[in-house]
This record gives sequence, C-alpha cells and structure tokens, in this order.
Amino acid sequence: MRKKIGIFIDHDITIRHFIKSNIFSELEKENELHYFFPKNHRRVRTKLNNLRIKNLHEILIDESRAYKIRMFYHALNLRNLKKKINQKDEEIRYKKILGNKLFFFYKYFLKFNIIFYFFKLYKKKQIKNNLNLSKILKDNNIDLIIHPTVLEGLFVYDLINIGKSFSIPTIYLMNSWDNPSTKALIDGAPDKLFVWGEQTKVHANEYLDIPNDKIVVAGAAQMQLFKNSSIDVKKNYRSLIDTQLDEKIICYAGSSRGFNETEQLAKIDDYIANQKLKKLKILYKPHPWKDFSNKNEKNFFEYNFNNIIMDPYSKENYVMRSNKSAKININLIDYNYTFRILKSIDGLFTPLSTIMLEATMLGIPVSVYYPKNRNEFSSGFHYDLGRRMFKEFFEIINPSVVTTQQNILEGINFLLEKIEDQQYKEKLKTKSLYFNETMNLNYREILNHNVKETTR
Repeated sequence: MRKKIGIFIDHDITIRHFIKSNIFSELEKENELHYFFPKNHRRVRTKLNNLRIKNLHEILIDESRAYKIRMFYHALNLRNLKKKINQKDEEIRYKKILGNKLFFFYKYFLKFNIIFYFFKLYKKKQIKNNLNLSKILKDNNIDLIIHPTVLEGLFVYDLINIGKSFSIPTIYLMNSWDNPSTKALIDGAPDKLFVWGEQTKVHANEYLDIPNDKIVVAGAAQMQLFKNSSIDVKKNYRSLIDTQLDEKIICYAGSSRGFNETEQLAKIDDYIANQKLKKLKILYKPHPWKDFSNKNEKNFFEYNFNNIIMDPYSKENYVMRSNKSAKININLIDYNYTFRILKSIDGLFTPLSTIMLEATMLGIPVSVYYPKNRNEFSSGFHYDLGRRMFKEFFEIINPSVVTTQQNILEGINFLLEKIEDQQYKEKLKTKSLYFNETMNLNYREILNHNVKETTR
C-alpha cells in the first residue's frame, strides 16, 4: 500500500543536499510524496517552481512564534554547554546573541533541574501548539514525516511534537557535519535520526540524548555522487581550466569568514615561481558565501597571478559577493561541481571546512590552516576552531596543520610529498570512514528500508 510521506524543507542548503541530489527518488516509486516549504521566508530563496515537484505545499510561518522557539532553543543549548569541549568559546558567542542579562539567567539559573522544569512548562505554554501545521498534516493524511534538517529551524520542534500527538513516525536527516555536536533538540527526539558515521552517532547520543537504536548511520546524502567513477570528470575539468593531466593541482578552498586569502595565495604563487615548480598549479575555490569584511584583503582580480587559477564555477558568486551582493547563484554551488573539482585535484589546502573531510574520503592529502591567532577570522568563525568534530578529525586523520602565516609553505610542501604516496592516500580513505561512511553505503536504499520498517 502506498504511503503518504510529508517531506519538510526549511532551508536552501537542504534543497541543495537532498532534493537536487535526488535522494527521494527510490521513495517516490512506492509512495506518494508531499513536499512542504515555508512561504516567502528568508531561509528559502530558491524558486520552488523550478524544482518541478509534484504535491508542493507552502506553509505560512508565524514569525513571532518562531522567535520564541528559537529563544527556547538557545536556552537549552546554553544549558548543555557543560557537555562541550569548547564551552568558553560558545559562552562568548552566546553572550553576543542573548545579551548579558539573558545569558546570565540561562546559564546560572537553568542549570538547576527544578527551575528548568518550570521554565520549560512556561515556554511550551507560551509557544503553544502549531494548530495550523497539525491541520495541514491531518488534511493531507500524512503517514510519515521526513525532515532533512540542520537540527535547528522552522519545523524541528513542531514536527516531533505533532508526530507524537498523531502517532505519525518522524525521520530526521542530518544535513551537516557539526549538527549533532553543536545543536540541541528542545523537546524529545525523532523516531529515527540519520547521521554520517560513527563519530556523529556518538555525538547524537551524547549531546542530543538520542538512543543508539534510533540512530541510523547512512553516510551523507549530498555526497552519494562521490562514488561515481566516471573517467571523464578529471579530463573535462582539466580542459575547462586549461591544465594538462600530468600537472599537479592543489586546491585552495576558501572560508566564508572574512579571512585574508589572497595574501596567502600571493605567497604561494611567489613560492611556485621561485622554486620553478612548472608542473604545479593552485586552483582557488572561494567559498560561495565568502565574507569580504577583511579590509586588508585585496580582490583576487587585482593580482596578476602566474600559477593560480580561479575555479570557473566559483567566479560569478565571488564577483557578486565582492560587490556586496546578498544574493548568490545557488545553481553554481551544486555538489556536482564540488565532485568535479575533488576528482580533478591532487591535494587540498583549506581553513577549517567540511571539504577537508570530503577530500580525505577520496584519498586526497589535506593541509589545514588552523591559526594560533583566532582573530585572523571574522564573523565568529574563530568560535568554531575548538569544536569537537574538528579536533577528532585532527586526531584520527593527522593532516598537516599550519598555525601561522609564516608556515604556509610547509603545508604546501607536505602536500607535494604526500601526493605521490599511494599507501598514505589509501589509509586516508579508510580513516575517513569513522566520520562519514558514504563511500560504503547507499543512502537511498537505507532510507527506503527505514521508511518501510517504520510504517509497516
């Protein structure tokens, strides 16, 4: 019997990672899928008509209520800071978010269980039930809820509660590497939470209090295409950037957080010229949401680089962001483009970013810029530097770690050495499985199996 499945999307990034990756294609063969999006909300700027989705619904969001839920979420997350290894950094961040008075109350009073119990009752009464969303689920006779999520957003709180009230099973699909270790579930847990690997399974259990039997290791939805072994990817991309197959390419993948990247690129460009490394090129992949707030950073196009190429898929968004545009071309951050780049390079140099995990999954040596001077990053990125998932990555993968501007070239030399080490690269692939089991698992099949198991 075909089931009616409600898929709730509340962010452009989950559109990119789940819908554009066709993750629900297997489910669609045997079930009736209904897609629900927030109506006219800043979190979803994608033109929904372009997605060509059947059974598309838009839901009006009560902004006042959403704000109350978000403040409730902050209270719980702050209360749970004692579990986190970067507690001091998170406290500084929360002082900026909440202000000193609210921060003081949340931190020092809500730590007492009896006070938190009554605070929680008061907040739930203040927020009230989402009658509109309940009605939508009932009117559409939804049998199962699936929510791809960053574990904080417009539907996370309500769907768990409504699911329990109406005995509708809920399956949450983790979107990003840091979700289980940096977020908080306000009230209860979904019936199933999909995570990337053993690391995020541990984090979901420790930080979100989700029992192990409710956690499903499935790999990352958006990275399923990494298993594509097409031999034409490298040849086509190398042709696009006018480089030969016998040249070595190190990708410099940028940050979103106000970091002076072109200064580092200039230093690397000079080094390649001085050492006469004729068969080496640097591919610059700026972050699509790059922050240009660093006053010392010159625009990439102000330089006359000899050995550095900008990724052609990144150019348009780089130009728009440098011109202070709030918009980006979402079509240019498709994971197909990331895949083409990773399959075409030999090494990766990057500040802290998920791309360093993606590279190791493919056996690509990585050098990470992790500065001692945290103020080199703006926009709060320096708070991320102590996060647990990164620390565990360093402990297990043991990449080259560059801590000062003066040592950047050591990172490049490490990559040049490891590029030729096939044994090292195979070990990287094996080690990466602790963080992300994508290369060994079929996400669509696992999702399909769990849907059948949950709804039978």
